[in-house]
Amino acid sequence: MNLFEGLTYRQKNYLLWGGSVVFALFTYWISISNTIDSWQTADRLETRLARADQAPRLIGQYRSRLRVLDKTLKAYEVDGLDNQEMILAFVSEFCQSHKLTLRNFPQVTVAQEKDFEVYSQLIEVEGRYTDLLKLVYELEQVHPMGRIASVQYRKFKDTKTRKQVLTATIHLQNIKFLKK
Repeated sequence: MNLFEGLTYRQKNYLLWGGSVVFALFTYWISISNTIDSWQTADRLETRLARADQAPRLIGQYRSRLRVLDKTLKAYEVDGLDNQEMILAFVSEFCQSHKLTLRNFPQVTVAQEKDFEVYSQLIEVEGRYTDLLKLVYELEQVHPMGRIASVQYRKFKDTKTRKQVLTATIHLQNIKFLKK
């Protein structure tokens, strides 16, 4: 006896379509999904191989960038707190020659990181804007004694003299590498 004898043409057609869908899903599950996974794996491996081919060139670029950064950092490296005396001598001489007043020159603050120390020097100077700007220029470009982290200009009325006063607060930083 035939299994499909009592079925109508429409029911046989539905069974044929349903069987086709099940067969297509089974075929995909058995072979096509493995092919797609293998293709994606091969694509990932080809990308990694292309990056590995460029590795020597990239290593050279990174080393040259590292040399440039080391050279830049060496410009701000100091041997110790003797640098504070050099900064004080320079700033006070500049102040005398340009009629500026050195208002504040506190001790250096030292912040220690993993393998280096950051020396921060605060310099507060009073005077005309152009002269203050010349001092900042001298400290940054002509006689660099560290990295100028920030400059803050402040205008206020001095209670003693009852005059308007302009001050520049200069934050100068240097680094010292610790021996390992």
